[in-house]
Amino acid sequence: MIYYDPNVSKKIYSNDKFKKLEGFIPLDEAKVSLAEFLFNNLGFTIELFFNLKIFPFQEMLIRSWFDHSFCMNVLGRGCSKSYSVAIFCCLYPIFFPRTRIVLASNAFRSTRRLIQQIERFINAKGADLLRQCYVEKAGKLEFKRRADEMTLDINEGQIIAIPLNEKIRGTRGDILIVDEFLMVPEDIYKSVLMPFLTARNDIQEQLNRDELKESLMMSADLSQEEMAMAASTKKIIGLSSASYDFEFLYRLYNGWLEKAQHPKLSSSYFVSRMGYQAMPEQLIDKEIVEEAKSGGENTASFQREYMAIFSSSSDGYFNIRKLHEFTVKDGDLPCVQIMGSKEAKYVLAIDPSLSDSEASDYFAMGVYLLNQDNRSITQVHTYAKTGGDTDLKGHIQYLFYLLSHFNIVMVIGDFGGGNFNFIQACNQSNYFVERNLKLDFVDGDFDAEDYIEQIKMAKNSYNLSARKICYTQKYQHTEWIRKANEHLKTQIESGKIYFASRLTGHEQMFKRATETEVPIIFKDSADFNSQILDFIAIQDDMIEQTKRQLALIQPTVTSKGTMGFDLPQHLRRSKSPQRSRKDNYSCLVMGSWISKVYFDMNSQIDEPVCNTFEPIFI
Repeated sequence: MIYYDPNVSKKIYSNDKFKKLEGFIPLDEAKVSLAEFLFNNLGFTIELFFNLKIFPFQEMLIRSWFDHSFCMNVLGRGCSKSYSVAIFCCLYPIFFPRTRIVLASNAFRSTRRLIQQIERFINAKGADLLRQCYVEKAGKLEFKRRADEMTLDINEGQIIAIPLNEKIRGTRGDILIVDEFLMVPEDIYKSVLMPFLTARNDIQEQLNRDELKESLMMSADLSQEEMAMAASTKKIIGLSSASYDFEFLYRLYNGWLEKAQHPKLSSSYFVSRMGYQAMPEQLIDKEIVEEAKSGGENTASFQREYMAIFSSSSDGYFNIRKLHEFTVKDGDLPCVQIMGSKEAKYVLAIDPSLSDSEASDYFAMGVYLLNQDNRSITQVHTYAKTGGDTDLKGHIQYLFYLLSHFNIVMVIGDFGGGNFNFIQACNQSNYFVERNLKLDFVDGDFDAEDYIEQIKMAKNSYNLSARKICYTQKYQHTEWIRKANEHLKTQIESGKIYFASRLTGHEQMFKRATETEVPIIFKDSADFNSQILDFIAIQDDMIEQTKRQLALIQPTVTSKGTMGFDLPQHLRRSKSPQRSRKDNYSCLVMGSWISKVYFDMNSQIDEPVCNTFEPIFI
């Protein structure tokens, strides 16, 4: 565990004062003394108000969030990030009236989970004192819910939950709590979060800041940014797991750690980093940890997820640093798309899974934007559902949505599993029949040795207007698996594979997306606006998930010399619904391969048709 606070010896909240209290105490003095006692003993206060006991490390975290303005918390999986911050959100406004706490996350559903935990605390049995601080007459708590915002009024202040997008620019608050700080791009931190922290709420706050800033001017070794941050009366609390050391989170972590040791700034900064070993035994599920650890404690994925250790690279076959470099920056195009551009061309890769288990593989689809000029592709849309999330009808409807909203020019998939063929099932479904849509397969076998001849055959049979654009890729062909993965690796290394920027990071495209009449999947929703925001957040997140799946892939060789590509063994053995999967990676392998086929088809010169006989008149 790493916990750095050079001023901890100066922040001992003593109870000696209260031991000296004797006799009758006037009501006003009693109120002040009680409030001070509760503030000095947060563990006791939480037990009294929440009717629950917390571990010492949780009290340490919450106390540090009370005392510092800039808090970075890099914690392993299961280390009580969300649980602790929900307690803080309930407790802080009681001691500091008129406080506005803003909860933000890259995905609004993550923010909602924090809100749900806050609701559980306040509505819990035995939390009567806490509930009376929030609800008149101790009634049931209810947040004010809007499509992209949830608010709770307390003590003349508010707790506000919003997605981490352009909406935060117009939001003002005193405390900003960012969940999954790992997912916050550098430009969003600089252009959105920092202005949020420096924006003033009232004149008195600005006067206090100016006075403090003047006192700091005496120190010539402080930059203007450092002085502004030290003078701020606001707080930012970042929660995250560890990342790679070339990502922004690691640089920010080191920067804050350095400032925490600065004599003029140390009182403003708090940095903690804790892995599962630092957690109480009662808090960690030993079976899950042992299962994850079975692949080795030295694996980069285990160290990041459970030990909160920043890693320099992945253990996998693909270079995660390159994947990071060729991700389009926020604000640039192409960004994630929920509707394709009319003039653009896309290929679609499908990795079917028909299990009805929540722990099954994903039924995955990937949409890739083609760039004919340099033969590159960009992942712009992703679909991933387990068997427990939807059924075959849902997959068919989603395929129709993709075909009707993107100019798909080629479709590839592992369609021949057993006696089932997903494309044939779509063609036979009422959904496709009623909409007069039918897909067909091109001729050719792109695994064959005479590849060029197969490309010519495919080009002659290809017909976009008749939707003869599908190709079945047999994953049983081990030689193709090797070639396709080597091709993908080469494409990544040469900068021919790109990942779209976040849709929420592009103000104009985000606004257009939220106002667009989209997918069939939302037609029956009672809350369309909320659903579309979730949909966009999932799409943004899936780009990152695809890259992280790629980072986990490792090559294997059997005793017969057959080469395969799969997740580490300990991840494959997991049966948890939250287990690591590789289906978006599989789609990218196929998408990269079929784009190569499409580019090769278009580069083929049409051969003149030779007459085999001369007609005669009889």
